[in-house]
Amino acid sequence: MPAPLVRYNKGCKMDQTSQVLLDLIKKSIWDIDLPDYDTLYDEPVDWAAVFEEAKIQAIPALVASSVPDTAPEAIRAEWNQLSYKVIANYHKVLTAQDKLLALLQENNIPVAILKGSAAAIYYPTPSKRSMGDIDFLIPQELFDSTEELLKENGYIMTQDRERNPRHSGFVKDGVHFELHHHFCHDDGTEVEKYISAGLLSLEAHEIDGHSFTMLPSLSNGVVLLDHMRNHLKSGLGLRQVIDWMMYVNSIVDNEYWNKELQSVAEDTRLRTLATTATKMCRTYMGLPCDNTWYDDADSDLCSVLINSLIASGNFGRKKGEGNSIEAISTKMRREGFFTTLQRRGMLNWEAYRRHHWLKPFCWFYQLCRYIKKGVLSHRSSKQITSDINASANTQSMLDRLGI
Repeated sequence: MPAPLVRYNKGCKMDQTSQVLLDLIKKSIWDIDLPDYDTLYDEPVDWAAVFEEAKIQAIPALVASSVPDTAPEAIRAEWNQLSYKVIANYHKVLTAQDKLLALLQENNIPVAILKGSAAAIYYPTPSKRSMGDIDFLIPQELFDSTEELLKENGYIMTQDRERNPRHSGFVKDGVHFELHHHFCHDDGTEVEKYISAGLLSLEAHEIDGHSFTMLPSLSNGVVLLDHMRNHLKSGLGLRQVIDWMMYVNSIVDNEYWNKELQSVAEDTRLRTLATTATKMCRTYMGLPCDNTWYDDADSDLCSVLINSLIASGNFGRKKGEGNSIEAISTKMRREGFFTTLQRRGMLNWEAYRRHHWLKPFCWFYQLCRYIKKGVLSHRSSKQITSDINASANTQSMLDRLGI
């Protein structure tokens, strides 16, 4: 049953542009008719602004076909052109993925694609999901030998484990790859055991003629939930939540939740996020499910979450891609001032990776790095205060979500 068309006047601070973009999502995925904007709003829709918001949220191709004829022709033409580029990149990425998987399979290396194809498979038109890096997971004991195999076959390393302890980065033919030996950002989390267990029962799937292996449904759902959880700290956009929405629509009915996912979500402390995100998708993005497993989610927290997604953009683009005062302040509230600086300094300082005796100074390096990168530049005291207040709001939301 389709969700009712609603306007977001109570508890939700969305502007006209954001509301229209959510309408386009409903139309594109669930075929829910667009409202009559001429009678709904006093001012005409700024379609250029809606287009920019779709780009910021990394969903331009997903909603392009639903832009009405009343939008300016030039905007529609530019939107369609970008949509074609997204679809072309989708095929480029999947072709590169085919070559990677063939190489790994030839060398008897079990591999699971994370996100990307493993999320697009739930979409009615997978090619309209914007694709980025190819993330793939292998058994930890095969990590070193797989790194060497990739290097021997023309994959150029761009990021080693000292820079990011959970994966190495590579590039080949203009496509970026992330080789993971584990997925979670937080050491010791309960999430990892469910993802690792999934490597023992990989599933083969195909989209648009491209075959790949992925984690089974339960483990894949944990990946999508944990991906949202992690990026909520610095900025989560609509694309990641739509991945979850499409997964829920395809996999999670009342029986699946009660018998499979609920206990895992509770064990990993992701239950509140799962139910809140799903109820939010039902309320604001038209998720047409008649299930009741998420009914106990807090409606007010749903509105807080959707406001956060709109304010953030894909991977926190609107906040400065993780380097804004708000994002940094949120990290420091959760981890502590010195701990945040020290951890980030150890990851970012190349000299420390060559000379570990510099470890006591990593926090100072990171502080200087933030200053040099212009985190504080061109911002008035009023703007900085606003960012810090926004950080407090983000912290409150994370606490309510149990994150």
